[in-house]
Amino acid sequence: MGVEQDIVEYVAFRSKGISPFRMSRILLLLKWLLEERKVNVKLNLTFEALPYGFYVKEVPEIVEDDPCLDKEKVELGEGKVTGVIRYVCKNPPKLDPVVRELVDTILSETSKLSDVELNRLVIRDVRYSKMLEKK
Repeated sequence: MGVEQDIVEYVAFRSKGISPFRMSRILLLLKWLLEERKVNVKLNLTFEALPYGFYVKEVPEIVEDDPCLDKEKVELGEGKVTGVIRYVCKNPPKLDPVVRELVDTILSETSKLSDVELNRLVIRDVRYSKMLEKK
């Protein structure tokens, strides 16, 4: 895949495991930050947007095809299960330093947010509304 795979690896590595839900929000925030800062990196990802949430179409394929990424099921109790994407290779993933810095910023700013708060941060953004209009 390229830079998208590198980013997913790095987010999983830095997070020490992350749900696909949170991963998708981090990827969209990164896309917006790259555009805002005019960084010459284009993410070839499909964000399937709905009024109350979205997913990134390519993430399951990236995880499945990458030997450094593993998705495990985690029991949440009361019959609820979630997936966690983990980085399982010995050496840290490589990522362009500029992109790495932006990912680190996003992870730092969102680390204390619950899933609901993170989702609200994204879907209440005017840029998300514009994504819905394009559908």
